[in-house]
Formats: sequence, structure tokens, C-alpha cells
Amino acid sequence: MSIIVAGPASKELAYNTAKLGNLECIDANAKIFPDGEVKVTIPDAEKLEDKEAIIIQSIYPPVNEHLVQLLFMLGKVREHASKITLIIPYLAYARQDREFLKGESVSINHIATILDAFNTAKIITIDIHSRLALSYIKNSINLSAIPLLADRLRDIDDSIVVSPDIGGKDRASEFASLLNKEVIALPKHRDRETGEVKIDEDEEILSRVDGKNVIIIDDMISTGGSIIRASNVLKDRCMDIYVTCTHALLLNGAYDKIIGAGVKEIISTNTIPNPAGKVDVSSLLREVI
Repeated sequence: MSIIVAGPASKELAYNTAKLGNLECIDANAKIFPDGEVKVTIPDAEKLEDKEAIIIQSIYPPVNEHLVQLLFMLGKVREHASKITLIIPYLAYARQDREFLKGESVSINHIATILDAFNTAKIITIDIHSRLALSYIKNSINLSAIPLLADRLRDIDDSIVVSPDIGGKDRASEFASLLNKEVIALPKHRDRETGEVKIDEDEEILSRVDGKNVIIIDDMISTGGSIIRASNVLKDRCMDIYVTCTHALLLNGAYDKIIGAGVKEIISTNTIPNPAGKVDVSSLLREVI
């Protein structure tokens, strides 16, 4: 028998998943002390005795706070459960998957080492930022929310799918194939030192959006800079612009800034609680459980 443990960062998603799977769900509660230290309490931890525990906790901002919560949950759950399945719908630190500049720490490698110490049976994520990041994590499974997002945007007529950069073209192509739509990728360059992003305005590529509805897809939206730049390039040529992603961090007022840049609607999953989280991934988690 399995019991879901709802992490402080993902309670609604955990309870949705438990309901779909007809499983019991218990809470992990967190308290933050004035000095920033974290305490985690699982009042019903004894219910996990000799059972499989399924922990659900996303690691989104405040990232380190949610990460420490997860580690303390793992420690407590391991005292009781015979088996632990860890579900991290949004896994932070996956963008630092290699040494981009000399002397950089490969963050996801160290996160993977820490998680491995708890001897989990499986670690499940959704649309991790890179396959390389996934390779550091033992016994890992990466689920795709792209089919769910495609279903949500299926009724947008006369549309074209746009990746905001070349690196995301495979994701956009998968999304477009589910809708039988054309796909393009915008050539984007990011300065590793300054973080400045520029889009090359290639007329041959941009002309393909003329007069069409545009669906921009990415794996995640952080501050929205890439989406805003893409919208600024496209909005005078196309009809409506829709933006979709799996993980919507939407930091520093990004939601309003993206809408202000001419985007009609932002649609994300609920891996991270946010105003655009209109697609529930609990069905994905239920299937893998």
C-alpha cells in the first residue's frame, strides 16, 4: 500500500494526485524561524511504517527553502517507509548541467548526489530542463506534459508553433506534431557573461507567421525575457500570441510584463502554483504511480 506525502510546496497537486489514484495523502508541514532555519513536521508519519511513501514536492522559489524542506521530509520518511518514490515536478538547478565557464560548480550534479544519499527507489520529474541534467540522477524518470498542453491549445485555428530559440525546437516540434501544425524556431543568442538575449530577425523565418495565430512554447518561463523579446519581434506580423510552458516561475512581475508585451494568454501546468497554471499534471503522476 502506498501513501502520498504532500510537501509544503505542492499540497494541491499532491492531493489531486491522491484523489485520482484513490490513495491516502498526509501532510508535511514547514515552519520558518526568524533566522531562516526550517523545521518540517509530518504529524502522521507513523502511518508510513513499512509502506511505500510517495513524496511530492516541487523546488521553486524560494528554491533553497523548498529544497531543504524536501531533504528534511526525506529524512523523516526514511525512518518509517519501506520504499520511497520521490516526485519533484519542477526540479531547480537543472539549468546548471555543465561547466559553462571555468571554475563553475555543476549544480545539478551535487543535488543528485544529495538525493542519492536517501536511497530512493525512483525520482520522477516533469519536463526537466535538459537530458544531460537528468543523466546525473539515478533511477530517474522524466515525464512530458507536452501532450496535456497540446490538448489545452488544440482549438486555436490557423496557428503556427514557435520556439523562442533553436535549442527548444525539438520540444516545439513534438508539440506541433500533436496538433498537426507548422513549427519555426527563432535564432537567439545569449551572452554568458551579461545574460543579454538577442533574436536575429531573419525575414525568411519571420514571414511564416504573417497573419497567423502564434503559439510560443518553452519548457519554463522565469523572468519572461525570452518570451517578451519573441513577442516584440512577432506581434506586428501575426494575429494573437499565446504562450505555453510546463513550468511558470513568472518572477519579478513576469506575468504582467508578458501580457503587456502583446501576449493574449499564458497557459502553464500546475507544477508550480501560479496564475497561468491551467493544466493539471496530476493525471501524469497518477499514471506513473
